[in-house]
Amino acid sequence: MTYYYSSSTNGFYLSELHAEIPADAVPVADDLYTQLIAGIEAGCEIVAVVDDVPVMTVTPRPSPYHSYDKGTGNWVLTDEAAAQQTADLQAVLREQAAAEVVYAATIIAALQDEIELDEDGDTAVAEAQLADWRRYRVACLKVQRGQLTELPARPA
Repeated sequence: MTYYYSSSTNGFYLSELHAEIPADAVPVADDLYTQLIAGIEAGCEIVAVVDDVPVMTVTPRPSPYHSYDKGTGNWVLTDEAAAQQTADLQAVLREQAAAEVVYAATIIAALQDEIELDEDGDTAVAEAQLADWRRYRVACLKVQRGQLTELPARPA
């Protein structure tokens, strides 16, 4: 039984299990295979094959946006990747803000009902909560528009 590593597929193959093994696959000794799998499980990656031996990073990839610089042996974040990371984070933030606007609208509607329909007239607490939730909703709308960069804390 022989293990093989293919850089084109970034995968391992077992001679007794796989009928087709990529042409670029190199044999991997059992002990090296065990080390490589342990490294992968720890978050490291195989980044090259040098002299028919797979080479693994020493440190895990910091984020999916980082790429490995074989020249320096370090993970780097290019300007383009950093811009994409920022754009992706902003998109997620806008989605979260949109969900919070819907949630806040539900709370606001319930508080308005409580204020308008409360028969004993004691609405001071509900009125204060209503004002807090309205301010929260406005802040979430500003996040959606890009005027704020983080979600505010929900009112108590």
